[in-house]
Amino acid sequence: RQLFEEFEARDPLARFRAWLEVNLEVTDEQFDAIATEVHETIERGVAEAESSPPPDPGTLLEGVYADPTEV
Repeated sequence: RQLFEEFEARDPLARFRAWLEVNLEVTDEQFDAIATEVHETIERGVAEAESSPPPDPGTLLEGVYADPTEV
């Protein structure tokens, strides 16, 4: 529990949010709008991925390894 509390105090997201509040005067409403936009972007991406056809298994290794003849 002590370790959790120690790391929680050093949470980079919470520290950056606090910095934004103090230095750029970002409001809770602005943070909420950002969170909503991020959530919507993620949901659109997930929906697009789920509606896409599965990849062709024959292309599984394309772009994974360098072709020594092209180097």
